[in-house]
Formats: sequence, C-alpha cells, structure tokens
Amino acid sequence: MPRTAPLPCLLLGLALPLSACSQGEQGFGTTDEPTNEDEGTAAMEIDPAVVVIDEVAYEGNPAVSKAGTFTIRSVGDGTLRLYDVDLANTGGGVLYMEPYDDTLNLAAGVEREFTVVATLSENEMVTGKIRVQSNDGEQQLIEIPVEVYPVGWVADTGR
Repeated sequence: MPRTAPLPCLLLGLALPLSACSQGEQGFGTTDEPTNEDEGTAAMEIDPAVVVIDEVAYEGNPAVSKAGTFTIRSVGDGTLRLYDVDLANTGGGVLYMEPYDDTLNLAAGVEREFTVVATLSENEMVTGKIRVQSNDGEQQLIEIPVEVYPVGWVADTGR
C-alpha cells in the first residue's frame, strides 16, 4: 500500500511555494504619499453678517424665547473645518447656542445652519457675539454680531 503524507503536510507543502513567490505586502500601505492631507483651499461665507433676533417677548412667566439663525457655507475647493462655533459674548446670559460635536468638516458646496436662542427678562436691546474658528486662510477667527430687540422696541432718539 503506498504511503501518503498527512493532509496538513500537503497544505504546508503548497503554502511554502506560494509564499516564496510573494514580493511582500501588496496593495494597502505600500505608498509613501500621505493620504490624510487636505487638498484645495478652504473658504467660507457666513449669512447673515449680523444675526438679528427681534420681537422677543420680555414679559411673562416663564419667559418666551425666540431663535435666530445663521449659515456657514463652504465656498472653497477644499474641506472647510470649523473648529469652534460658539458664543464669545452671551449678552449677559440672554443668548444660548446648542452645542455640537467637536470639529465640523464641510465639503465644498456644503452648508450648515446654526441657531442662537434669546431669552429677555427686561425691555432692553441686548448685543452679543458669535465666534467662528476655521481653517479658512483669510478668516481663521471671526466674530459675528448678534442683536436682540424686545417686542415693540423703538430706539431711543434722545428726545
């Protein structure tokens, strides 16, 4: 009766010649070029330039809040990275912004809307500021003014 090699030995015998022909790792990871760098230039547009929240009710219990919005649009040919979009000045606690996840990445042509909420307790105009930090080379740190006006507000003309 002829003697045959056990199956594991045969498989091992086939694997050795196949591995001997291999030139090392191929496919993923064989390039020296970085793959996580941005391509293109990031640029943004913000609309409106001043966030106005008007006709905010200041009387009542509880107080009635009102929201205003602004939009950041990626207009460059690279990814716009928003590192920080938050209130730089809350107007004495009148303004609030909903927090979001860390860094936001907006591809070219993509926009994101943000909401600012105002809650007044007195019949007075209040101002605040929104801070935007990004990788836009022309405007890495900008501030957007926020103006809040109560219901029926008429600016004092000094008369």
